[in-house]
Amino acid sequence: KHWFVPVDLIREYYGEEVAIYYEWLNFFLKWMSGPAIIGIVIRIMNTIWFEPETSPLSAFFAIFMSIWAALFSINWKKHERSLRILWDNLI
Repeated sequence: KHWFVPVDLIREYYGEEVAIYYEWLNFFLKWMSGPAIIGIVIRIMNTIWFEPETSPLSAFFAIFMSIWAALFSINWKKHERSLRILWDNLI
């Protein structure tokens, strides 16, 4: 976990508004690992079996990313709300 930003230390020094930005970056980094791995696998499979412009796997990845984006947004809102309750910083 050495690539994640220490949000607690940032919160102590700069405050909650700056810390929430870095928490979002950490959250985004965690969530992007799934699409990154799936994207690499699909890219490799496209170069082996299909032409990248006409691959059915590319369509699957586009649908997957649409669902991922909706889930990411919903889960970030939940996570942010729980952080604001934990930090006693409700707006």
